[in-house]
Amino acid sequence: MPGNSVSNDLAHDWMQKNEFVIVSVWVGQGHDNRTVNINTDETELTVSLPDGRKFSTQLFETVLPEATSMSYKGARCIVKLLKSDPNIHWPHLEPAKKPTPEKIISTKAKSSSLSPGKTPEKKPAEVDNKVDNNTVCVSNVKIDYMERDAESLIVVFLYIKNINKETSFVTFTEDSISASFSTSDGRFLQQYSGSTEDTVFEWDLTLKDKVVLEDCKFKVNPNNIEIKLKKQNNKKWGALTAVTPDSAASNKVAKNMWMAASKTETPTLSNIPPAPPIPPSMENKVLYSTMYTSTV
Repeated sequence: MPGNSVSNDLAHDWMQKNEFVIVSVWVGQGHDNRTVNINTDETELTVSLPDGRKFSTQLFETVLPEATSMSYKGARCIVKLLKSDPNIHWPHLEPAKKPTPEKIISTKAKSSSLSPGKTPEKKPAEVDNKVDNNTVCVSNVKIDYMERDAESLIVVFLYIKNINKETSFVTFTEDSISASFSTSDGRFLQQYSGSTEDTVFEWDLTLKDKVVLEDCKFKVNPNNIEIKLKKQNNKKWGALTAVTPDSAASNKVAKNMWMAASKTETPTLSNIPPAPPIPPSMENKVLYSTMYTSTV
């Protein structure tokens, strides 16, 4: 495959989890290993269908082909790749594009036209939230969940209005979920500059414990995504995700600082009530006690 070309006859999405890269390809209903041809080498992945449609891309870094696994969930073929180097973070599925000579010349020309000491401003929404081409990472999605202890299930709800069912789906690993969706809700789109109804948003969550992949399901409704997680161990989670030591320590420090401030607050004369007057009977007793002590 020349360069870093990508064949996109089939829609796809991807995510990475530690040493794994997980590619989800939309192949349609009714497919399995008998009808889907998957080829993987160290630098390339190809998923082909009998009708000639395919998804093919070179990879950002090398993988171990012999460790490739695949599964099918609904209309999606999920390919799990093992990185050769688990310490390398993949910012993209495919390699970074190399600029052509024309683009290099154009870039140099633009750079020379800038005033000395000034650099062009970067838009935070485009730099921080963008994941890949037309995909935006989000974290401010309203969610709710409930545990069904009798069934060892956790049901998660992601609340997004006007969801496009055709382009929305959920990818599972043993200890994480990733929801991809698009929406026509104007108020939601206004939060992300340049986003449209065609923009794919991605929401990721690391789970508190492990789940059974084969029994995890999702359903896309007009105003929410319902996700059912089957626990590997039948025990109560109490939360969707584990509290990290750093966040727990920061909460503890914040709490202790608040308590210390309240304890060391210096009282002022204005808020100290005056002492009550001594009753007459007590005055005589105090005087007698003082006189007696003096004579001794």
